[in-house]
Amino acid sequence: MTEAFLPIELINVVFSHLSLREQAAAAQTCSRWSRAFGQMEALSLTIGRNLAGPGAASRVIAKFRKLKLLEIVPCSSTPASIIRFAEQLPVMPTLTHLHLETTAAVSKILDRNVTPRLTHLTLVEAITAPCSHLYRSPAASILQTVFGRGLERIDLNIPLAMAAEGWDETDWDGPNGQDMQDADRDCKELAVRSLHVDSLKTLIKHFIGRRPFPNLEVLELHSEEAVLSRDEIEIIRQHCPALRELVLTGIWIDVDGLVTFARDLRGLTRLRLVGCDIPWLATGAEGVVRCLMHLLPGLKRLELIHNRPRDVLGPYAESMFLHPVSANPTLTTLVLLGCETPTNGVLPVISAAALEVLRIDNLAPDDTILSSLPRTLRQLDLKFKQQSIRSDSGYATPVSQQLQNPPSNLISVTLHNPPLHLLASIVAHASGVRTLDLQHLSADAPPLLVPALRSTLKGITSLTVHAHGAHSVNTVLAYLKVFNRSSLRVVKLNATHPFFEATTADSPPELPIPDLSPNLHTLTIKGLTPRFTHLPSTLTILSLPTLTIPTTLPLHPLRRLRRLTLIAPVPLAVPDGDGGETPEARTVSALHAAHGTLCERYATALWADMPWLDACVIRADDVRRAWLRRWVVGRVNRRIGELTGGAHG
Repeated sequence: MTEAFLPIELINVVFSHLSLREQAAAAQTCSRWSRAFGQMEALSLTIGRNLAGPGAASRVIAKFRKLKLLEIVPCSSTPASIIRFAEQLPVMPTLTHLHLETTAAVSKILDRNVTPRLTHLTLVEAITAPCSHLYRSPAASILQTVFGRGLERIDLNIPLAMAAEGWDETDWDGPNGQDMQDADRDCKELAVRSLHVDSLKTLIKHFIGRRPFPNLEVLELHSEEAVLSRDEIEIIRQHCPALRELVLTGIWIDVDGLVTFARDLRGLTRLRLVGCDIPWLATGAEGVVRCLMHLLPGLKRLELIHNRPRDVLGPYAESMFLHPVSANPTLTTLVLLGCETPTNGVLPVISAAALEVLRIDNLAPDDTILSSLPRTLRQLDLKFKQQSIRSDSGYATPVSQQLQNPPSNLISVTLHNPPLHLLASIVAHASGVRTLDLQHLSADAPPLLVPALRSTLKGITSLTVHAHGAHSVNTVLAYLKVFNRSSLRVVKLNATHPFFEATTADSPPELPIPDLSPNLHTLTIKGLTPRFTHLPSTLTILSLPTLTIPTTLPLHPLRRLRRLTLIAPVPLAVPDGDGGETPEARTVSALHAAHGTLCERYATALWADMPWLDACVIRADDVRRAWLRRWVVGRVNRRIGELTGGAHG
């Protein structure tokens, strides 16, 4: 089968990996590819000067007759171009999802004659974006247009419009008030971002509080300083009777206790709190989970991420949640991150739940952790506290005496600073694991017991190993040898050295890497200089901390390689043609420019040998740090000399 007779669906997959310019060039291959180019259903456009000219929007959009998803973002160098492009958008009869990063021409774009099938809208406008169009189209009319359209999902991040007090200035009860209420009945998901104190209050009291949202199921409110009172929570529950998912970010929840807060949220299936100030219980994370599981019996997803607890106790809080609660049969996802106290007490509470996803940190090593986990788990992410003594990491006790039985259905495991015996239990019994991510492994001592690990992970497809310490390189390689399988598709290795050693040591010696899976498509290595006998020809992404690989190992067989990243492990020479200036005489911007020139020269030379690459990135961070250090020292010495000379005179 030749490329000209590939199925249209497969050609569309090819186009999805190309830029608009590359798609247009590929469409000239033959008539079949040209027809496939016009049948693309998803398109992402970065608007620069070339697409800001008269008629450019109509010419581009006209080529895509079946377009359903459209993303329009501005070019950083010409942010005003997106306004001219948006004002020229033509009729898009098949469009259902729109991501637009400007509020210009919103009234025109949301007209039912222009986008009759639109159901999902994401509207973004940076606070530094050009805002001249806001004077021609007040914020109130923008919000009224968005909510008057009758969309199913609305995601707003328009701080400039909301700062103009659009929520309370909009005439929600004006001549089109009944039409607005009918449109609100279609809204099922609403997300509002970049809320400040006043805009959150006006949003709830003057918008949500004035009309019913009978079908709203998901509400997201994102802020950094806003306060949410109990009265406002009651308004939300009263006017959004179908609400099932609530997401709050960066909000002070002003209620008299966690019990009161949970009772006001009865009926939720998902609760996500990120960076919020919330009332806590003296029993810590265990009491909080008990409380929420008891008062929200239908909860399916509970996510508490880096919140700031307040010791505010509601009535009967301590007496109610010191006793065991019945298992929550609906809870499938629990995320508990950023707790100040150990979270081991949470595990017995959830042991009988039907959890499938568990992410929890600040765990203290305990021999009963794995046996306390629900048997239904499929994704596990545990982060253990840093240990000061090596025996707590499983180095002193034989691993065979500490094995436990982990959940047998695990397919993805992420462990941060795990005890060795706990890792040994997982790899010995959870044979279905496909993704293994080991982070912050302590490597202060040689990995003598790692080779003794008995792994049954025959189907593992992704392996990530990050070790830190004096023996980090040997530790990373030891784990690679244990888990190296022909099924691997992704391998990421990171060896972090102590700070003083990393900044003063010479270039590390090249270390042999065992033969990798012939099916590998992603390889990333940091912190060690590898030596390969060969690389798999299936690689598409390669990142190595060396610039000598092209000379020591030919990369020409890697015809599938699309992205290559090389990081210089040692300082390089200053690029030629710099006018003889020393780094001490440069400005910071000039130093960054010189660093960019140096990296670009290496990348250009390498790209000439491998023209099939989509991206070639060269990084020389040591050079930039050395130059900046010398520049700062030179400026300080020069200033001291000036002050000393003036005082001496």
